Amino acid sequence: MYVERASLVNLLTRPHNAGAPFFRPQFLGNKYPTPDFFVELVGVEEGPVSFFLVQAKTTARGPIQRNGNLPVQVRARNMTQLMRYPAPTYILGIDYPNEIGYLLAVVQGGPARIPRLPTRYPLSDAAVLSALYAEVLHFRRASGVTFATSRFV
Repeated sequence: MYVERASLVNLLTRPHNAGAPFFRPQFLGNKYPTPDFFVELVGVEEGPVSFFLVQAKTTARGPIQRNGNLPVQVRARNMTQLMRYPAPTYILGIDYPNEIGYLLAVVQGGPARIPRLPTRYPLSDAAVLSALYAEVLHFRRASGVTFATSRFV
C-alpha cells in the first residue's frame, strides 16, 4: 500500500493549476474497506467542500502491449460498494515504475468489474486533470448535498 499511496499523492499533487496542485489527497488507511483515498479539490472557496473517492490499484508490469490496458483488477463487489457512496468515485490504476496513473469513473451502468483497466485517461495529461476537477466541482454544485438542519442545533 505504501507504493500506491506515494504514487497517487505524487500524481495528484503535481503543479498544474497556476503552479499549484488541483487536488489534496488523504489516505484513509485500513478504516475503509473499499476507497483508499479521500481527495479534496484545492481552491474551491464557496459552497460545500468538493471531493471524490479513489480506490488505487498498482502494477509493476505496465500496460499490456496488445490492447494497452493496465493489468489491474477490481472485483464486482468493490465496484458495487464504490457506487454506493454519494460522491464521485474512481479507480486509479498506477503503473508505478513509470509513475503513470490512469483514471476510470465508477458509475451506475458502467463496468460491473474491471478485469484490466483501460488507459484512455492518463493523469499525466493536464487536460484529464482539469476535466476531473471540473467534473467533481460540477457534481458537488449540482447535487446541493449539504447538512442544513439538525435537531441538535
